[in-house]
Amino acid sequence: MAKNSSLYELKRPARYIGGERGSIAKDWDKVDVTFALAFPDVYEIGMSHIGSAILYRALNDTAWIAAERSYTPWPDREAQLRSDGKLLSSLESDRNLADHRPRVQVECLGLVLTPSADQRSRPVS
Repeated sequence: MAKNSSLYELKRPARYIGGERGSIAKDWDKVDVTFALAFPDVYEIGMSHIGSAILYRALNDTAWIAAERSYTPWPDREAQLRSDGKLLSSLESDRNLADHRPRVQVECLGLVLTPSADQRSRPVS
């Protein structure tokens, strides 16, 4: 969960704090593998993607895996992250997805690639 009061400056801060029904936050010291599922769209779209939800649950149902989620930020949050010098982080623990320190880093990064309405409307070059 993000612990930054600057979230109150955003239009919809709830999309960045996590803790919603069905979310799972595991203690990273009690698992062998940490996994981040990154969805290439905003929270509201990613949360409705059933495949991501199934994969998130299946990974977290495995006792030795901690899976967390990350979504593309809206422009207001992206601008805020850039101005603060921060990178994209997970919802469950607010861990930076690009941190390479042992026991802080995400060991596996999964990108959920799926065709969506906005991708199909883009011209192919």
